[in-house]
Amino acid sequence: FRSMKNTTFLNSHTHNLTGSADALSRKNAVCEFIVADMQSTFLIERRGYPVTVLCSEYNRMEKEIGKLISVIEDRKIELLVLDSYLITEAYVEKLSQYTKIIYLNDIFELPLSVDMIISYGNISNRIDYEQIYRRCQKKPYVLMGRKYTPLRKEFENCICVMKEQVRDI
Repeated sequence: FRSMKNTTFLNSHTHNLTGSADALSRKNAVCEFIVADMQSTFLIERRGYPVTVLCSEYNRMEKEIGKLISVIEDRKIELLVLDSYLITEAYVEKLSQYTKIIYLNDIFELPLSVDMIISYGNISNRIDYEQIYRRCQKKPYVLMGRKYTPLRKEFENCICVMKEQVRDI
């Protein structure tokens, strides 16, 4: 997992990814995290996952490509899950030459060279992936909707009751 958590972005990105890692680990997948800086490590290590720190700038992701490719090759990473609002087409294009990529997307409307998109945000229903990828050779598999929201185990079986009107906030 390539997480973008730091002091600028909320812990929710890390919680989403560690929740996904927990679910995959229960299916015997080996999960590890790759982050830009030390600010991101505590939450991940507390959950028991190894963390590789790239010592890069979280907001200049293209500058870390060489380091990240080295990690992918050294660890023989077959699948990289990206969760970042700061990725670029060039970043993903280069990484996709070395591993398969799943992109957690809830806002991007750019065609990215990924193998799968998981689009779980409220705006996901408004993103027309078929239109976005119509001219692209590589078309990702798309999982769309709230049922794909990454959740921690303690929230997996919660019953959600939708009310017409909100009271007592």
